[in-house]
Amino acid sequence: MSNTSNAKTIEQELKWFQNYVNQKLAFHFTQSSDGHIQSAPKIDDQDSPYANLIKTYKLTEAERLILILALVPHIRPSALDFLFQKNKTYDKPFSEFGGRTIKGYNGILPTGETALFLLDSEDIEKRLSVMSLLNENHKLFRDGILEFVATTQNLPLYSRQLIISQKYLSLFTNQEYNIKAHPGFRATQLTTSQNWDDLVLSSDTIANIEELRLYLKHSQDLKTDYNFSKHMPKGHRVLFAGPSGTGKTMTATLLGKSVNR
Repeated sequence: MSNTSNAKTIEQELKWFQNYVNQKLAFHFTQSSDGHIQSAPKIDDQDSPYANLIKTYKLTEAERLILILALVPHIRPSALDFLFQKNKTYDKPFSEFGGRTIKGYNGILPTGETALFLLDSEDIEKRLSVMSLLNENHKLFRDGILEFVATTQNLPLYSRQLIISQKYLSLFTNQEYNIKAHPGFRATQLTTSQNWDDLVLSSDTIANIEELRLYLKHSQDLKTDYNFSKHMPKGHRVLFAGPSGTGKTMTATLLGKSVNR
């Protein structure tokens, strides 16, 4: 059921994306367009992981375009073949299109520059405005949905590859999420069959742990649904200290278990 509903939502987004790209290219090369760019499809009545993310984060059309752009290489890579076009004057790809090729992959991957091009950033004022959507503090990057990957040091930020995180790629493609998929990720995933009743701590410590549990469980809803983000901390850094056997690992595991994360 999840596959079917998700496929419907993503297929609609892809059709809209392709139409958007065609209209943008027509205007870029001829300074004319054969019609108004189609609005993003309505997803209010859809119940799929992709639609629910759009609704939860209240994504604008520009934000939805960036999201589907990052997903395209995984579900319809041919939709980015327009990035292979060459500027005949200089016999090289159009630098304003962005895009990155990688040895061993026949397609082309989107970069931040690709998103800037599609969102009408040729005008400097518009470009600076669109850049705010590709900032690390923007919700799509802040919450780990999208990322920038640099293959070479000191490249301009927006020439870096725009990717969708492994977690959300797994969610949208109904694949199991493997936290070890990122190179260099050194944490180990832990599970437990124990519950809170098995944890023996002082009442003061339990009260602190309960505050963390409630934050993990409700903070995102409070920030997005009730617009309390200005009044809430972005997160917590917590240090568990004590001798071996006092419950540090078990507490962390139970916290993760309580919110299925």
